[in-house]
Amino acid sequence: MELAHKIVGRSEALRLRTIHDVDTHELASQAGATSTAAWLRHKLHLHPGAIGADVKLAKALETNLQATGQALAAGRISALHAKIIHESINLLPKDISDEQKREGEARLLELATRHDPKELRQLGIHLYEAIDPEDAERRLGEQLERERKRAEQKRSITFSQSGPGLHSARIQLPVDEMARLNALLDPLARPRKTDANGPDTRTASRRLGDAFVELLDLTLAAGEAPTRGGTKPQIIITMTLAQLVTGIGYATGQRRTNLRRDRAAAGL
Repeated sequence: MELAHKIVGRSEALRLRTIHDVDTHELASQAGATSTAAWLRHKLHLHPGAIGADVKLAKALETNLQATGQALAAGRISALHAKIIHESINLLPKDISDEQKREGEARLLELATRHDPKELRQLGIHLYEAIDPEDAERRLGEQLERERKRAEQKRSITFSQSGPGLHSARIQLPVDEMARLNALLDPLARPRKTDANGPDTRTASRRLGDAFVELLDLTLAAGEAPTRGGTKPQIIITMTLAQLVTGIGYATGQRRTNLRRDRAAAGL
């Protein structure tokens, strides 16, 4: 089995080297084709995406990934390993040195002898973190900061009427801000405990809607709530002492958005 595996690897290396020779000598253009990939696709009836990737891989194995090409020709790695190494090197920052790229290739070649292609792909994603962890952390921080600023630029709330007496709101927030909103809503959106009225039959979306309204009421009742008409909105809750102590029963509430106006209307 190992011998057969090596033979397959060597055959793939020969096939890719032949593709590179065809591309280097411009045989496709001589045959009237627009590219080597187009010529091979027509001549061998191959999938366009697959043969296009093969042409790029063949060139890389003969130029900047010669060590990978040699490992494939020796049967030490498979063609799929070679393809993943090529993709992983292309994921590295464009401005790093050739020495760092060679170091990355050497690391992946060593890993390819101990890991299957799926595992190697995952390792390749984090290759730069292994080569230069400090610079990788810096680049990641810069990337996250750019993403954060782009997300903030798209922060929005859009209101629309969805029916008689009903409006809808579409909220778009950065991930961390949406997480904060969820953290506020989740405790308020839990199903009510089963009581004399039975279990809580509200849907999850209804509970979230009720929780959002409750969050608004809590915000308006807070000491730092914004004012409207010069007076902070207020909510008056009416309940008995027994209800307050035992926590059993229901209270009635009335929201006062402008106490001064209400007093004037009552003649006070």
